[in-house]
Amino acid sequence: MFNKKNIIYNGSFFLIVTVLVITIVGRSFAYFSIVYELGDSYEMGGSAVSGEPFIEFQENKTGIILNGAYPMTDEVGYDKSDEYEFTVTSKENTKNVKVNVYLQVAENNTLADDLVNISYNDFINNLSLCTTESAIDQGFDNAYNLGSFILKPNELQKSRLRIWVNENGTIDNALNKRWTGKIVVIPEFTLEEPIEVVEGSLAEHLIFKANRGNINNYNLGNKKELFSFRQLKTEQTDSLIDYRFIGNDPNNYLTFNDEVWRIIGVFAVLSENGKMEWRVKIIRNNSIGKLAWNANTENAEYKNIWFKGTLYELLNSGDYYNRVSNYAETGLNETAKNQIGSVKWYLGNSNTGRTFSASVAYEMERGTKRCIEPSDGSVNCFSDDSTVNVMDKVGLMYPSDYL
Repeated sequence: MFNKKNIIYNGSFFLIVTVLVITIVGRSFAYFSIVYELGDSYEMGGSAVSGEPFIEFQENKTGIILNGAYPMTDEVGYDKSDEYEFTVTSKENTKNVKVNVYLQVAENNTLADDLVNISYNDFINNLSLCTTESAIDQGFDNAYNLGSFILKPNELQKSRLRIWVNENGTIDNALNKRWTGKIVVIPEFTLEEPIEVVEGSLAEHLIFKANRGNINNYNLGNKKELFSFRQLKTEQTDSLIDYRFIGNDPNNYLTFNDEVWRIIGVFAVLSENGKMEWRVKIIRNNSIGKLAWNANTENAEYKNIWFKGTLYELLNSGDYYNRVSNYAETGLNETAKNQIGSVKWYLGNSNTGRTFSASVAYEMERGTKRCIEPSDGSVNCFSDDSTVNVMDKVGLMYPSDYL
């Protein structure tokens, strides 16, 4: 829920959809013209409430215009849509400011939000898939969370937005429709630091090469590529962007520890230095064997507590980590150990049984639930330990990394 006193600046764009042409080569299409709605709605401004962060908001145009538009693919939509750019500058001299970006949609819209696709800083998504919160301004139905960023004192950041009607638009659901939206940015003081990436690192290289297209357009030609994903906010994390290889057999191989490993993706993680950083997550191509979660029968009550199990010890401080005993040939060598660092791993549990999607798994992993609660009210779990994350170097693949 938004608190109205926190609003500092907002930017608006309004789209009116009207029919132009409906017939081409024997097939029917709905063509649209998206134009400015004139009036007071374009007035920019607001004022900082005492004690709140002070920012400056600037835009390259008062809205978005798309002439002769029609339901289109993301590739065409991105190309035809005007680019709306806004710049947020922190005027704070000593504190970091977190800027939350929302897109409010009007109550009287007649074009459904799931027919609207957006490109926010080149990340393409269907608007209806973004997290929603209650709208701030009167006359608006709700607000979609497009993400957030952190500004250091006196720092600025530019953001870019494009909008189009997606391929699901038809004469029945998109003809003579109206859609109105409004950008709102809300700043707040934060102790967080911007996500850092080491210049010249593998993480930087992969992020630069990532495909930011809509994942629904994935095909076999993309299987060598890394795709970008905007993840929803969870109980333990903000809404984050990550980059993942997808497909049955992507070309994501690399040599690490004198072995073949594979890149899962690039993730924004909390590192051992207390900062959010981009880190590359990799997995060994071949298994190191069948191992028990906890082989210590004397501590059987801990068998579902990750950081108290023997497997956790083996990987982070035991024989595998130190390349001794049974792992004298396959354990981590010194070069490999110098290339990895401790990050936060999340230990949230499933609360929906065994069947769920990757997005649901991602949310549960970063949640605070530790047990499955069946419908009959019984508790089906092996641990009542409340720890929901741990800081270490080596772990197991999340279910969401596989699904």
